[in-house]
Amino acid sequence: MQETVDEMDDITFGLYLRYHYASCDCEDMAGMTNYSLDNFRKINGDTAEDKMKHAGTQTIRSARLTMRRIEESDADMMFYNWANDDKVTRYMRWQAHKNVDETKATIKKWFDDYKNDYTYHWGICLENGEMIGSVGIMITEYDFKADIGYCIGRRWWGQGYTSEAVKAVISYMFEKTDIERIEAYHSVENPASGRVMAKAGMKREGFARHKYKNRAGYHDCDLYGIIREEWEMRKEVHCHD
Repeated sequence: MQETVDEMDDITFGLYLRYHYASCDCEDMAGMTNYSLDNFRKINGDTAEDKMKHAGTQTIRSARLTMRRIEESDADMMFYNWANDDKVTRYMRWQAHKNVDETKATIKKWFDDYKNDYTYHWGICLENGEMIGSVGIMITEYDFKADIGYCIGRRWWGQGYTSEAVKAVISYMFEKTDIERIEAYHSVENPASGRVMAKAGMKREGFARHKYKNRAGYHDCDLYGIIREEWEMRKEVHCHD
């Protein structure tokens, strides 16, 4: 992939920034806009041992849900089911979409990234095919670590769908890749998101002041995480139930 920083979508740019801060001096940022992501990785001396095994966005099935790639034909469902809702996006970094064209443009960026096996972004679908939200993983490859984020339409809040989807994606990542840690955080003003993380098997690990900023200002956050050893132990216990 020959992709300059100026052309990256938010998820890939986030991967680039996290990877950069983990392996370079911050002052090196000044001249990075003409580097490709591939060249950046080569310059920083990746070896076979440093590189994660990736699986890409494959279809995942749980008891009530199917998680699959989001396609351009899903734009109406995404827009009307969650992306146009200010209450759904209240704690997100992005604002509610104003029209379907904005949603189509967002999906186009995601869809183009599916060619890369380190892209992880699923639509959450009910048994009838209705897409009700999304869940995504952002990799920090240098640390074999991932951040997980999710969003679901208001009509489906409080029914356990989000925690079911997040739990399924966490299992997929530990089963299909050699990720060591998955983490997440939520605004303290949004405790429901913390319950999702806990139900998905993550542990509350701490608290951070002004962890992120969106249109409402700075947010203090609770931090959650799960490591491979914990996931494997829980899986073993479940197998013996």
